[in-house]
Amino acid sequence: MDIFDAHFHIIDPKFPLFANEGFLPDPYRFSDYEASLTSLDINCIGGAIVSGSFQGYDQSYLIETLKNIPDSFVGVAQVPADISDMELAYLNEQRVRAVRFNLFRGMAGQNFDKMLLLSKRVFENFGWHTEIYMDARKIEEFYPFLSRIPKLVIDHLGMNKVESDKMRLLLENGTIFKATGFGRINMDPIPVMKEMLSFNPGSVIFGTDLPGTRARRPILRSDIELIESNFTEKETQLIFKETAEKLYLHR
Repeated sequence: MDIFDAHFHIIDPKFPLFANEGFLPDPYRFSDYEASLTSLDINCIGGAIVSGSFQGYDQSYLIETLKNIPDSFVGVAQVPADISDMELAYLNEQRVRAVRFNLFRGMAGQNFDKMLLLSKRVFENFGWHTEIYMDARKIEEFYPFLSRIPKLVIDHLGMNKVESDKMRLLLENGTIFKATGFGRINMDPIPVMKEMLSFNPGSVIFGTDLPGTRARRPILRSDIELIESNFTEKETQLIFKETAEKLYLHR
């Protein structure tokens, strides 16, 4: 099956890296990523390189990587809330297609009002969405902010299972959750994914989360097979490819 990898990291020590809670990841270049795909027997037709907390607001690694790989790969950038429209336009030209906020670790001190203004700017001017790394147990607390983001994507299925009317409202209004990081989440992913899809059939997309920094384990081939064996062919097409292509490639 063709897969659009909606979440992976590239770590090139030629470019700035910033210790986060004392952690600096090992190098992981695009060639390493390709080797991982081969070992996992994944036919990757495109994907999204996601900036990690250890890369701060540096975009140089992302721009350089995107220049040298197929244009079916795009970027997700962490940028300051006061970034200029000119800088955003340049990133858009370099195939950046989303901004990311980390409310789980490292970058949670930002002002929600400023983050919301940035989310609206990038959506209105470039059609970008906003990705958030957060604990789903905070959805009730953060709902006034989350519900106003024009196009919202939440990483790693929200890390924890929650029973929440606010979660249902987010799903019904188009929020997408990434089925990523099965080696870092604190729940059985399949029932959670099934419940999400019951509210919105386009609410779940797959990503490898390679190289799996700080996860208990990286992705396994069995994670992919778990999804394939628990969802219909149509559902797996949406999870592995179609929804993510629409989201990132604006198809």
